[in-house]
Amino acid sequence: MPKFLEKKLRKEVNEKHPNWSEERKDAYVYGTLRDTGWVPSTQKKHRKLTADQYYKRYVKKHEK
Repeated sequence: MPKFLEKKLRKEVNEKHPNWSEERKDAYVYGTLRDTGWVPSTQKKHRKLTADQYYKRYVKKHEK
């Protein structure tokens, strides 16, 4: 998560909506970060293995 942007958003939400709960503020920050194009590391697409990488990783170690 871009720390500088998260700090800026937290400051902004605390000034605009001081009566919101911490959970609601977290949701605001998360949603705004997603709107900017940020993607959590758990949801990033994994790149596909090339044939060479697949061979080295799975086939070669099972050969005798």
